[in-house]
Amino acid sequence: MKRDHITSEIIKASKAIRKKQLAMRMGQAEAKDLLEKQFKPITEPLQKILKTGAIKQEIDMDAIKSEISQEKLQLADDLLKLTLTMILSQKKSTRKFKLKNPSNSFAMNISQ
Repeated sequence: MKRDHITSEIIKASKAIRKKQLAMRMGQAEAKDLLEKQFKPITEPLQKILKTGAIKQEIDMDAIKSEISQEKLQLADDLLKLTLTMILSQKKSTRKFKLKNPSNSFAMNISQ
């Protein structure tokens, strides 16, 4: 068992060495080190916040429901006002005209 464990560790180490060697040839290792040094003061506190879960987004469903119901009430009120305005404007546009013929003494409604 120890032998298998040692061989697997050697294989992992050789893969890591090859990867590091390739990165050095490409110049990626230097760029990564430079970025880590530059952004370390920013990334460390952010990682701590992520680990502790200090930022929680809480949604107040009751507030959302009441806001939606207020919007529905406002829309219903606006619709009612519009309907009443249309009805009143139709009544105002109905005029009574008397006929010139004296034999017809009734008034006739004409809607525009």
